[in-house]
Amino acid sequence: LHPHLLPRQPALRHHVPPDRRAAVPPQGGTAEQQKGLIGELLFLKRVSAAIYEPSNALSGWTGPERSKRDFGYGQIFVEVKSKRGSSNSEIGISSEEQLNTNESERLFLYVVELNSATDEDKAAFSLTDVVNDVQMLFDSPLDLAHFQEKLSDAGYFPEDDYSHTLWSEGVTEAYEVKDGFPRIVSSSCPPGVKAVTYKIDLGYCSDYEVDQSAITQALR
Repeated sequence: LHPHLLPRQPALRHHVPPDRRAAVPPQGGTAEQQKGLIGELLFLKRVSAAIYEPSNALSGWTGPERSKRDFGYGQIFVEVKSKRGSSNSEIGISSEEQLNTNESERLFLYVVELNSATDEDKAAFSLTDVVNDVQMLFDSPLDLAHFQEKLSDAGYFPEDDYSHTLWSEGVTEAYEVKDGFPRIVSSSCPPGVKAVTYKIDLGYCSDYEVDQSAITQALR
């Protein structure tokens, strides 16, 4: 499934001041956080970088800055979700603002299936494998430094060992969030209610599923 992934090797080192590192939540730490970052990196490589120049592709990757959505280009936004197993149809939503939209915006969900794997799986890969693969896109030292800075903001540090957590990729699905899509939005919350986290069962979202090319067409 991943013939393009490079052999496991240490990523290019990027120095982060100790005081800054201590303030960054360890997104690369837990398996769930690694899975989320892998999903964003796959979208960056396969969609954003296939459309935009590297610097513009990177500028639109806003997930590491803890923004409401993971990617934003003009009025087109994409929230990347990673889930385990084809039988698991649930994704987590982090706030009542994450799926907000207005009349001029379009919002898509890009849902990547990532499952735990072992060394016996020849297609298995680690977070570092994906990082090494994606950073090959950036020839410019400035773009590469920008990419490494975003990784640091996301909690990924190349000196850490991610090789003990391996993954295999399943099916990727795409959905457009629009009127009728099952969601909680800010306007539906009474005063005083905030920081709402909830799950969406994608089994109820088939009417909103789109081909992945719909995202590409919208971004162009």
